[in-house]
Amino acid sequence: MKWLQAICEANVQFQQRVEPKTMPVQRQPCPYAVVTCMDPRINLEAAGIRPFNAKGESQSQVRIIRTVGGIGDSRSLAVGIHLAGFKEVAVIMHTDCGCALAHQKIDTIIENMQETLPATKWEAVKTLIGEPLRENLIESLHAFQAPHQ
Repeated sequence: MKWLQAICEANVQFQQRVEPKTMPVQRQPCPYAVVTCMDPRINLEAAGIRPFNAKGESQSQVRIIRTVGGIGDSRSLAVGIHLAGFKEVAVIMHTDCGCALAHQKIDTIIENMQETLPATKWEAVKTLIGEPLRENLIESLHAFQAPHQ
């Protein structure tokens, strides 16, 4: 709960710092999108995508789609291409990706799910994923052995 309070306090501070009239109120079509991992180590400025400035103004019109493993989500891409106007999409991967770690440690994930989920939920997950559980979970998570895959 302390983290949620910190988020709310940061938002109040942000609102006091920014000039609401300079904030974008309409979405502008953008021909560029980047699909990348949700890993916080991904620094988009290294790819020329500048963050918001201190006043909260956007310094880039590039749309960012962050997913586990940097895997393009079909919903996001469909809306982006057919509504937001994406013409080019770049996929930016990184080394030491958690999706590769998930592939390596799939048995740990299964054990943790079994230990933390109530028995009825665990049975529901197993039914949803199906047999063979290990292989189907890897596929369901879109886990991969290496980012270049």
